[in-house]
Amino acid sequence: MKTPKKEDARPPHSALLVSVLTDMGGGAVVGRMSSKLEALIELCKTRRASGSLSIDLKVSIVLDEKNNPCEVVFEATEKVKEPREVFRPLRSSWFVDKDGTLTKEDPSGQLGFTIINDQADKEQARPVSPSAPVIRVGTGTQG
Repeated sequence: MKTPKKEDARPPHSALLVSVLTDMGGGAVVGRMSSKLEALIELCKTRRASGSLSIDLKVSIVLDEKNNPCEVVFEATEKVKEPREVFRPLRSSWFVDKDGTLTKEDPSGQLGFTIINDQADKEQARPVSPSAPVIRVGTGTQG
């Protein structure tokens, strides 16, 4: 029977990285990184922006008493850069009546519209006249 050579015990170069990462912590490192990657993917989808997961693999050599390399030690750390959350600007527009009070309806009746800032305003909005347009602030549309 043929005795395997030392080189036969090493994984092929293409599998070395996977072998090292899988061996760390009995697979805990790969599990943790996979969980972080899955969370990052969900954040990227939700925020519709890019993020990144970086894996830093530190390689240290241990020397024996004759100053020869006898062991290679790997340490992995990961860094997640979450995608920036995109906030749309929030605005609110109001008319000022003759007493200085803020109101959503045109106090002069000259403009002929009611300002709508959000869904709550939309539900309560009453145009000055049935044919008057309603201005939706922040959307650039009229309805």
